[in-house]
Amino acid sequence: MQDPLNSIENSIKVRRKQLDALLDDALMQSKRAEESALRQKVAADPALQALAGSAWDDMAKAQAEYRNQLLPYSFIENGAGFNSELYRYARAWCGPPPSVPSRTRNASASTPTRPLPQLEQFIRRIRRSMQRSTS
Repeated sequence: MQDPLNSIENSIKVRRKQLDALLDDALMQSKRAEESALRQKVAADPALQALAGSAWDDMAKAQAEYRNQLLPYSFIENGAGFNSELYRYARAWCGPPPSVPSRTRNASASTPTRPLPQLEQFIRRIRRSMQRSTS
């Protein structure tokens, strides 16, 4: 039990320090100044301009796309907000939505891989139980 606890505590320390750095106005201002100086240096040198190309624009587009995909991915693929046994059963039964690439999809077929037979039996028992309780 001690190893997982140490791992969690170390992760918390790291995240706190990362957040501290992001909230440090002086550090962020110095990073902005460094980026501005780099951009000016690249703009002043045609060889560097050719080498850099549209790197900054490409990074901005990638970050925007990442922000657009982060919440749907977190909720659908990582089960954020749905961290329960029933959600895992439903996820195994239905598979991921067709628009979301996933490791759980069978690459050779357009349909999700079938869940384990035990899961199918469990779901059938739940359905029968629910039908009896509503009748």
